[in-house]
Amino acid sequence: MTASKKTIVALARGIKVLETLSNAEGPMSNSQIVRATGYAPSTVSRLTASLVELGYLRISQNTYVLTPKNLSLGYPVLAGAANTSRAQRVLDDLAARTGFSTGYAIRDRLYVTFLVVSRPSSPRAVNVAVGARLPVAASASGIAILSAIDEPDRTRLMRRIHAELRERNFSIDQFQQAIDDAVNNSYAITTGLWRSDIAAMAVPVRSGGELHALTVIARTQQLTEGNQEKILDSLQDVSTWISD
Repeated sequence: MTASKKTIVALARGIKVLETLSNAEGPMSNSQIVRATGYAPSTVSRLTASLVELGYLRISQNTYVLTPKNLSLGYPVLAGAANTSRAQRVLDDLAARTGFSTGYAIRDRLYVTFLVVSRPSSPRAVNVAVGARLPVAASASGIAILSAIDEPDRTRLMRRIHAELRERNFSIDQFQQAIDDAVNNSYAITTGLWRSDIAAMAVPVRSGGELHALTVIARTQQLTEGNQEKILDSLQDVSTWISD
C-alpha cells in the first residue's frame, strides 16, 4: 500500500469515528467506538488521540465527545446550501400558518439533516435545531424524500435501511407501511417513529437538482385527523415557492 493510500484510509477512518460519535446518544469510550466501527482497538486509540489533539474531540472520564470545533465544518455547508435563504422565508410562513415547528431537510445517506428550521413562539412547539440529523426510517422528512426517489435507486436504498433496522431490532413493518403510504399519497406522515411524543408531516421538494423535504413537526396529540388536511394544504402550497 502506498503512502497516499494510507493517508486516504486514515482520513476515512477518522471521519467514520466522528460520524459514529455524532450519531451516538452520549459520550463513547474507545471500546464502544471499536464495536460501532469494527476497527482494531489500536487503530481507534490512535484516531481518538489524534482527534483530541486536533480539537475535534474532548475526553472526559475515559469517554469521548464532539467539540464545538466540528461546527466550523458544518455551518459553512449549511449556510451555502442552495435556497436556504428562500427556505427560511418559506418555513417562517409555514410555521405562522400552522402554529408548529417547520424544517427543510436533505438526505445524507441513511440520515436526513435539517438545513433550515423555524419555530413558532408557542411554548409547546417542538425544538428542532439546524444541523440536526435523524435516521431516514424514523423521520417524515426522510420517508418523503425516499418516496420520491426514482427506481431502482429507491429499492437499493430500502434494502440498506431494512438491513440496518434488522441489525438494531427495529420494526420494518411500520417503516414499510409509512413508505407505501407516502408513495401513494405524495406526502409522508409519521407518529412516534422518532420519539413517541412527536409526529410529523412532510412533502418532497426537488430544488437545485436535489431532493429535499418540507416538514411540519408537532406533539403527537397536536397532529390530529382534524388538522392534517389543513397542514397538508399549507405544505403543498409553500412547496411550490421553493421547488424547481
